[in-house]
Amino acid sequence: MGIRRAYREDADRIAELLLAAREESPLYREFPLHEKRTRAMLDVMLGNPRGAVFVDDDFDSIVIGDITPDWLSAGYTAVIHLAYARPKKDGLRALRAFKKWAKSWPQVDKLYISTSFGDRQDATDRVLKALGFEVLGTQYMGVL
Repeated sequence: MGIRRAYREDADRIAELLLAAREESPLYREFPLHEKRTRAMLDVMLGNPRGAVFVDDDFDSIVIGDITPDWLSAGYTAVIHLAYARPKKDGLRALRAFKKWAKSWPQVDKLYISTSFGDRQDATDRVLKALGFEVLGTQYMGVL
């Protein structure tokens, strides 16, 4: 099974995967679903020249991210906005594909990923640390 860049013609299958991710998340499934916005944001990312969406051939894992200028330096940062793999599926190859793509950009010297999606945080932490990521600060969310 391979990993590849996703394109607009993949949008329906990606939307199905994103909805499955939402249902698995104890956090996000509590928020009202706005499928039209989800599809619009996906369309923007699929057409973004600084963005990338990687999926596996079976649409069991996905990584969505982009390249953004740093606020306080001349460099650029790769940001993963969403990474998900269905239960018992391997999301590492999609993550590695995004990392390789990000490293191909000049002046990109950092990759950020936050984890707030699933309920397998311990396993996610172990995997990210094994891939060389370090914990940096914390992330807080307040419901308004």
